[in-house]
Amino acid sequence: MMESIDQLLIYNARIIYGKNCELIDNAAVLIENNRISSLYFKKDEWISLLDDSKIQVYDAENNILGPALIDMHIHGCNGYDTNSEDKELALFEMAKALEKKGITCFQPTLLYDIDHIKELAASIEKNPILQAHIPGLYIEGPFINEEKKGGIPSNNIISPNVDALKEILNIKINDRCAITTMVVAPEIDNIDSIIKLLKENNVNIAFGHSDCTINEIPPLDKYHLTHLYNAMSPISHKKPGLAMLPFLDKENVTCEIVCDGVHVNEDTLKFSFTNLCDNQICVISDAMQFAGQGKGEMTYCNQKAYCDGKACYYKKDNTLIGSCTLIYDSAKMLFNKDIIDLKTFFKICAINPSRVLKLEDRGSIEIGNIADLIIVDQNLNLKKILKQLI
Repeated sequence: MMESIDQLLIYNARIIYGKNCELIDNAAVLIENNRISSLYFKKDEWISLLDDSKIQVYDAENNILGPALIDMHIHGCNGYDTNSEDKELALFEMAKALEKKGITCFQPTLLYDIDHIKELAASIEKNPILQAHIPGLYIEGPFINEEKKGGIPSNNIISPNVDALKEILNIKINDRCAITTMVVAPEIDNIDSIIKLLKENNVNIAFGHSDCTINEIPPLDKYHLTHLYNAMSPISHKKPGLAMLPFLDKENVTCEIVCDGVHVNEDTLKFSFTNLCDNQICVISDAMQFAGQGKGEMTYCNQKAYCDGKACYYKKDNTLIGSCTLIYDSAKMLFNKDIIDLKTFFKICAINPSRVLKLEDRGSIEIGNIADLIIVDQNLNLKKILKQLI
């Protein structure tokens, strides 16, 4: 699943370099002790290294070498999810399936359930492979608006409560907070105390599951929105809601978008990628356990649900509850439809999520970064995936 590399030279590559995704031809990357140690942008800089017997070599054959992908919002895949009874097995099987799609880092997402949070954190803490894949947990709720709950059951929603939040924040993975992101609705009563405590604990605040107007959004230095358009107040010419925010403040607002063609209409995806900056958008899957497995029936939050091959729904009322399309597939679809270009593919699937999650040593090809990399051809077909154990 992962390989520990002393020295590896990937040469004859078209490298997606740095956070601006500059495409450099005839380049090479030297990996030492699982990190990028050197970059060579001219053939005469790396050609002599091919004769060094101490260095493993890999010919990229003029294919594209880019950072591996990061899914910052995923509930499950490969038949498992964060509700599975054996949490360690579930996370491992998710990591294994995602890695095959070039996704080497993910934020397991779950609803508010203190026992599940503790069990997931404990599973990650004792397993170094999971720690290499998972920066922390994403909690969807519990301080959200019931009117925009979407597929979240009412018993996973509570009023803002500092003591309840402190209990969550006290759950640790290796002495750091297990929670890296939490969704809150900015308009609900007493949310200010929740936002303050999350900021003090360096937890990413994602606004969502909200019915706020644009005027109800509190002043913050930076904003992040969970699954743009879904479960939030819409763009409107008379009463603009939360979905308007990233279009009004392109410098300070990032947002997640589910690009499976179900959660957001294709024309709306075109509108979004045309009118937002390419450093604002993080493509997420919001995937459920059937991702990668086609159609079928499942149980989610003790309710019967089904998957139609693209998305998942509650059986009783067809409420949309998640996707079954992984970010590699959805972003590749955007590329094939000319909605995004090569540079944007890596920005929205690697660069932007790493920045939002404050992952300073992964998500881009730069010296010192963890060498989680993928090689793809000009059509974004996967050729090789490298995942490092740090």
